[in-house]
Amino acid sequence: MSFSSHLVGWKAGVAAILLASTAFAQNTDTATSENSANTGNTILPSISVTATRNAIDAFEFPGMVSVIGRRGVQDIQSASPDDILRYTPGIDFNGGPRRTGEVPSIRGFSNDDVIILLDGARQNYISGHDGRFFVDPFFLRQIEVVKGSSSALYGSGGTGGVIELRTVEASDVLAKGKKYGFQSIGGYQAVNREWNTGVLGVAKPYGNLELLGGVVYRNSEDLSIGDDATRSTLSSQDRITSGLFKGKTTLAENHVLDFRGSVSQI
Repeated sequence: MSFSSHLVGWKAGVAAILLASTAFAQNTDTATSENSANTGNTILPSISVTATRNAIDAFEFPGMVSVIGRRGVQDIQSASPDDILRYTPGIDFNGGPRRTGEVPSIRGFSNDDVIILLDGARQNYISGHDGRFFVDPFFLRQIEVVKGSSSALYGSGGTGGVIELRTVEASDVLAKGKKYGFQSIGGYQAVNREWNTGVLGVAKPYGNLELLGGVVYRNSEDLSIGDDATRSTLSSQDRITSGLFKGKTTLAENHVLDFRGSVSQI
């Protein structure tokens, strides 16, 4: 009888703990909902446009797709697309230490087997000593990587997958209710004595007109290795000036006039 009494008491104690845990979880969820309602902040899931050519939740796409937003690009403080995508599973870069010579590969496929898109425009330039990326990371708002054959959506090639780069929009820079804004960067790293500086300005002077322009300059020397020697046989020094210019206006519902251009001097 004594054993049964202790057993019943133990079960009752466990039930009380479980009820308390459930109540705590309910209170936490309620508090979180109330806090979200009070602050007005909404956490949105990552949206993929490249995977199906239509906006879709990245977690609902029945395939392998990775999406890195502008906040992720800025947090990494990247100097090249390699810096942004180096921790993305299934993607690698080769071509030497020069950022202008980096070539991506997806699951072992590279060159013509990987489609590069810049704001939806296919980038077909392939050279033996130059890379395939000619836009500065400071100008990027999002990078999507679709792993696996995508030729059904994007034509010949794409056996390995698709990498799409989307450049920044005025809405990414302007605060709510503001008509003018700017962002700037500046930095230095000792491994190759690189310094960089750049500025990006946006404006919505009137109506639906949006204007954006920016320039970035990067100056680096050869990489220094552990014994203080210089990797002179694999030169990595470069002087790169990149620019981005965009304009957009909405003429009517579903009618948008959009022009954009980018330049990179290596």
